[in-house]
Amino acid sequence: MLSHGRIRRVMAAEGPGAETEVDDPSRLAAWLAAEDLLQLVERGRHRIRECANGHCILHFFDTSQNGRRRWCSMAVCGNRAKVSRHYERTKRTG
Repeated sequence: MLSHGRIRRVMAAEGPGAETEVDDPSRLAAWLAAEDLLQLVERGRHRIRECANGHCILHFFDTSQNGRRRWCSMAVCGNRAKVSRHYERTKRTG
């Protein structure tokens, strides 16, 4: 996919910038996704993780300071895990 486009550096009135060029406009989204993946791998392949929620299909880039993030979204998958653990604890005691 990356062979179908390039980033062209430009100098504009606002300052330096970059323009994305692709040979077919219908490939732009896929080309940008491939370019973003390369940038994430460059930043740290070991930080690309699978969500710890067994029912979630997402992967994420761990930006936490200590590198121990477990869920793609604390608000969704992380919360579900906490609710499930709480339910199991209260079910045994109640």
